[in-house]
Amino acid sequence: MNITEIRKKSEYVSKKLGYSVNPNLPLIDEPIAIRSTSEILNRILVLHVVCAVNVGIDNKIGLRWINEENLKDSLIESELELLEGRKKPNAYENIQVEGLWALCWVISLVNEMEFDKKCSNDFVFMFPDIKNGENSTEFMKKAIPRDHVEIYQMLDTAYVLHWGLNHIKLKKLPMPGKALPYVIIERRRALEWIITDVQWDEVALDT
Repeated sequence: MNITEIRKKSEYVSKKLGYSVNPNLPLIDEPIAIRSTSEILNRILVLHVVCAVNVGIDNKIGLRWINEENLKDSLIESELELLEGRKKPNAYENIQVEGLWALCWVISLVNEMEFDKKCSNDFVFMFPDIKNGENSTEFMKKAIPRDHVEIYQMLDTAYVLHWGLNHIKLKKLPMPGKALPYVIIERRRALEWIITDVQWDEVALDT
């Protein structure tokens, strides 16, 4: 893996989208390990349910499906609170669909991940039908993990873009308008989670 060449590509994408780059931004350490496909799939399915409940599906239906799929151990505490009705949906759970898109890209369930484009409007139709109790067996068979270099490149691009986003905020400059901030941040969160051993809500997003 040529980390220097990867950074050059990341900076090219960032500039193309209208963001400044920092030549002194530290290189990301080469990942020692990437989470297993089964762990990534479990997180995808959990996020699918969380996003569905956030847009109106009854939390009891979501929790029943999670239990039927033996996914309860993959929930973080805030997600469990949502599905048990101890917490109301919020805006953050809604934008996590972009992290969901990134995870689906990692295992080739979606083909493209351009930071100036939000996830597709028909994204939801690729997942099991929670309301009708459809299981995840066929969905999980479709997963094909991408090469770790490809994942690293996308993570580094998200990291460079995130620095550019924070630079704009710090300098109080106008947004370029070619990439929505939450798209950058939530996709980076998902990609960082892939190469860490921390829980979903504990991922560090320093720049």
